[in-house]
Amino acid sequence: MEIILKNIEIIFENGWYLEKKLNREALYRADGSLVADKLIYAWVYDNGWYVLQTQVGGWALYRADESLVANKLKWCHVFDNGWYILETKKGYALYKASESLVADKLKDCDLFNNDWYSLETEEGFALYRADDSLVADKLKWCDIYENGWYALQTQEDFWALYREDGSLVADNLEDCEPDANFYIVDTEEGSLLHHAKGVEA
Repeated sequence: MEIILKNIEIIFENGWYLEKKLNREALYRADGSLVADKLIYAWVYDNGWYVLQTQVGGWALYRADESLVANKLKWCHVFDNGWYILETKKGYALYKASESLVADKLKDCDLFNNDWYSLETEEGFALYRADDSLVADKLKWCDIYENGWYALQTQEDFWALYREDGSLVADNLEDCEPDANFYIVDTEEGSLLHHAKGVEA
């Protein structure tokens, strides 16, 4: 079957596509049948799940079989491993790919490339490993870098930098920013550049 495409915004992995129509968007299946139109926003994730926004604050998330996950959302996101975030008036909720709830009523949450995740409550951030074991909690901030190292910021604004195995690189830092081969730490004496193997550059 041949489909004539006009004003195509994007074609997704599953063949669905987004078309611009009179300042709105319309989402179509691969066979050209309409999923929904008059949309503010639409996106199809690599696992086939998709999101539709019909009005401000009106997000709806659907599974690949087109069954509804949740609607009346303020925002949502599906990660590459199938985990997903739903934002409602009650806050953020994080779910695993199995659709089991990790936590809800959160101020914020995030999933990192190594499947570790962070949850923010009134007490601060908590960082968890992929096996759900706690790394640290009551943090002001936390981050994980491309080389697997991670940084924890205390409520007193000091940073501690750790290797992927949990061994401490340095603590009581004013800032830190590692990459695959080097990391920079800011101290009272100034910024220091170190090799990731622990040898000062």
